[in-house]
Amino acid sequence: GVGVFGVSGWLGHSCLSNTNFSWRDSHDEWAPILYTAARDIRMGEELTTPHGTNLDDTLSTRQRKLWQGFRIRCHCEVCSLKGQALKESDARRRRMAAIHIQLENCVRMGLSGQNQAALKLTLELLSLVVRESHSDPWYIAATCWDGLPAACLAGNMEMARKMAYNHVAALVRV
Repeated sequence: GVGVFGVSGWLGHSCLSNTNFSWRDSHDEWAPILYTAARDIRMGEELTTPHGTNLDDTLSTRQRKLWQGFRIRCHCEVCSLKGQALKESDARRRRMAAIHIQLENCVRMGLSGQNQAALKLTLELLSLVVRESHSDPWYIAATCWDGLPAACLAGNMEMARKMAYNHVAALVRV
């Protein structure tokens, strides 16, 4: 699909962007997308958003998506990693992608017998998200929200409380 996005088109790209966006109520025709700061933004710093990339995309996947979709060659902080740092980042991102698939399978199977495994995967994912997103509150909030049912179904109410608390705490930072 193709879209025309007024203000969004002015934002630069970064795989580690300084803004997050969410779709607003479809009845708000003047502002369908809401942008919030992902971290403190310095005066004069370019506002950036990840054009068509995901947190769990490796360097080669991000570069391919950006070139095919936007004719962008990204040189952001994450795409500029070299050597061991790049290998470690790509390994974490591949692991995040694998965990997402495993969690989807747990949900598809109704989590029956998989409750503890799903919770363990969610906690591992949260650790990877914090590392790769540089503690971006939006990614942390989303991961905690996804981890809440896993904790409840695993019968770990203390972890469920922590997931709920950290979800809200991260949103307050957004």
